[in-house]
Amino acid sequence: MTPGGTLSAVSCRGLAKEFPGNPAPAVDDVSFDVEHGELLVLLGPSGCGKTTTLRMIAGLEEPDAGEVWLGSGLVSSAQRNVFVPTEKRNIGMVFQSYAIWPHMTVFENVAYPLRVRRVSRKLIQERVGQTPELLGLAGLEERPATQLSGGQQQRVALARALVFEPRILLLDEPLSNLDAKLRVHMRSELKNLQQATGITSIFVTHDQAESMALADRIIVMNRGRIEQIGSPADVYQTPRSRFVNDFVGSMNALQGVVVDVDGSTVTLRCGEHEVRGHAASDQQLARGDAVTATMRPENLSILPESVSASTNQWTACVVGAVYYGDHREYQVEIGEQSVTLSAPASIDVPRGARVIVTCDPSEVVVIADSLA
Repeated sequence: MTPGGTLSAVSCRGLAKEFPGNPAPAVDDVSFDVEHGELLVLLGPSGCGKTTTLRMIAGLEEPDAGEVWLGSGLVSSAQRNVFVPTEKRNIGMVFQSYAIWPHMTVFENVAYPLRVRRVSRKLIQERVGQTPELLGLAGLEERPATQLSGGQQQRVALARALVFEPRILLLDEPLSNLDAKLRVHMRSELKNLQQATGITSIFVTHDQAESMALADRIIVMNRGRIEQIGSPADVYQTPRSRFVNDFVGSMNALQGVVVDVDGSTVTLRCGEHEVRGHAASDQQLARGDAVTATMRPENLSILPESVSASTNQWTACVVGAVYYGDHREYQVEIGEQSVTLSAPASIDVPRGARVIVTCDPSEVVVIADSLA
């Protein structure tokens, strides 16, 4: 439920699921809401529980504990012995394998959900005529499914999931079988489609870039539990745990000990170097705490060694460099610790050079090692 009291499109409360033979729960006390018209992404590594959570919302798995609400309707509750079958939840789902019928044409695949619902022939013609056009399949209606490219098959799967106007669209890694270039293109098409239709959507992926491009909000999952919920910017810029820091984008980590805390500003000693940053959200740090200072490669700068030192300027040695055309990536050693940084292609520094590496304190997130 939203702060104003409006019912959310989807509400999950205390969901839990275990599978025989697995020592740990697949999903462990997961709760979140999805608002109407929102595209929410469940992000995490393989085995983190994201697909199992999606399948419980779909009704393909029955939770061991907790509840699933679709609007005002309770569709799953272990405690109340409620379980509404998938076909009565009015949801559309797109799978990783697309799961389109190989013996049917594009038209027949898209029309199938309407036919099993005994929709009139006239309405089928109207709906199926509109949906392929929306997804760039116009003119392919009579083509056999076996003659479609991967991108076209994915569009057919989307069209089939949308044609009966479900209230929720669930997508389980639907782009993972596409090549890299087509995947980026389809990512953009999918976002535009979701915004055009306004359909509430939940998208599962392990791809961080995909989640950033698509999501209104991201839920980062790890070992069956939620690590963080927030906008893409929140998750990227203000991670609440070492796991989120490491999983979402590239990350450098400097081990150290807190030597001073002044409000939200934390100063730590990393070997011979002093590092200043701010504590991760909801963390209370004190002098003597073992911590990790984390910073993104793009937030580090490389300067000539002759530059005078100031806050967060550290003497370093370049040990590796890779040219990518539009930028260079440098591997440098700060004392005994190694970090990676990105620099414009115009900055050309040879291996072995002594340099100054800098980072604004506002870009340094300090996380207690106990939360790593």
